[in-house]
Amino acid sequence: MPKPKYGSEPYKALANYKDALERLATGGRVPPHSIETEQSVLGSMMVDAYAAEIAFEEIGDCDMSVEATPFYRDAHAIIYMSAVAILKRNERVDLLTITDRLREKGNLDLIGGPSYLVELTSRIVTTANVQTHSRIIKQKHLAREMIVLNDMVNTELWDGYENPMALNDVHQAALFDMRSKVKKPEFEGVGVLAERKLASLALMGDLVAPGIKLGIDVIDSVTGGLRPTRYYALGAREGTGKSALAVDWALNAAFGKDKSYGVFHWTGEMSKDDVTTRILANLANVDSMDIDDNKLTVDEREDMNAAAYKLAKTPYVIDDTSGITPLQLRAAIRRAMRQHPIDLVIIDCIQWMEADYIEHDNTKRMTAISKQLKRLAKDLKVSVLVLSSLRRDEKNPYSEPNKSMLRESGQLESDADAVMLLWLKEPYEGEDVVPITVKFDKQRARMMGRVEIAFRRSRSHFTDKQIEFPEFKEPEQQSFF
Repeated sequence: MPKPKYGSEPYKALANYKDALERLATGGRVPPHSIETEQSVLGSMMVDAYAAEIAFEEIGDCDMSVEATPFYRDAHAIIYMSAVAILKRNERVDLLTITDRLREKGNLDLIGGPSYLVELTSRIVTTANVQTHSRIIKQKHLAREMIVLNDMVNTELWDGYENPMALNDVHQAALFDMRSKVKKPEFEGVGVLAERKLASLALMGDLVAPGIKLGIDVIDSVTGGLRPTRYYALGAREGTGKSALAVDWALNAAFGKDKSYGVFHWTGEMSKDDVTTRILANLANVDSMDIDDNKLTVDEREDMNAAAYKLAKTPYVIDDTSGITPLQLRAAIRRAMRQHPIDLVIIDCIQWMEADYIEHDNTKRMTAISKQLKRLAKDLKVSVLVLSSLRRDEKNPYSEPNKSMLRESGQLESDADAVMLLWLKEPYEGEDVVPITVKFDKQRARMMGRVEIAFRRSRSHFTDKQIEFPEFKEPEQQSFF
């Protein structure tokens, strides 16, 4: 059987698709493109910093290579890559920064010199259409890639390739890959995820205060609720329940007594399915292990269905994109905001994020990420809650934590408006309900101190209400520094 000339990998034939387009265009047909649209987008990016971010959301970083960008003209691809590099340094994109970047990389003459950049900006009357124009550029690029892909298939078949079904699989995989590069995924609400979880188990059958209340009275009394534009850090050692507490707070925000707040929850360590299991265990008051093992009683199944019904229209979305960067996170939150308002952003956890540029030093990487997240909270006017691991105390793993223990992130301690630390004073092996001390190690304009809450491990649920967990005794008096 003849082997495919282009190989079995869907994009191997497309790696040099511009060369293929030139060959296919020898008959006088010009590949789909729009130079004017490309010029409009690039000019808008240099005129309006917000337009630059919108264009990046639609087009992406394109692996930072000329061949990978959707721009037809190489000069435009080089200009766009320079803009992306500037964005990743958390700097403003404008005519001067673009010019400096191109000159620094020796590309200024390649794109036509400073006069061409001035020409691009002089064409701009309004930047209102930058999103639409960015999508047109992507669609034109998709059309060109499909032309090359179909030519690849035709060439293989005309040359006698004997397994057309295998070739069809390559063709379909390439089409799917193309579509995923053009179409941004819509976020699934947690209600959809909960329903899917139930199906897999065959179970289907205004706040008075300005802040977002977290549902635990002693914590709400200290924090006053999470406020828009503020940046909060929650640190804990492994196994202390920080992810469970974040889910607890997210649900209390989404099901607020006086107002329902929109929640965007990025999880780097757990999958969406794992987070959904914790949510269902929390709401239905069932053991999360029983959900995973599908060992639920009839009553528990009914409680699960009730929980899923409750989640159906909840403004709570979960994103588990691996190794997300702050710039990608910002774009994802903005896409989610098109579905419903977002008030609270949860990052679980910061150590699982990547910087917008390659940084091998972990401390420097965390510093860059933290600064971007701080800016994100202010720009999008949301509360940002960042979870962070704490460094281990090898001598005493249950010693009192402090904010200097935030792993590889002294900048997080500095950037945060409040730092909360969870403290498990002993292992409490074999016990389901355990006391957890929440230490407020930093709070701007509010008190610092310690409060104790109860953590029910099997239900992934925290509370300060003694009536729910009679085996836990609240302290007679909360202690503050």
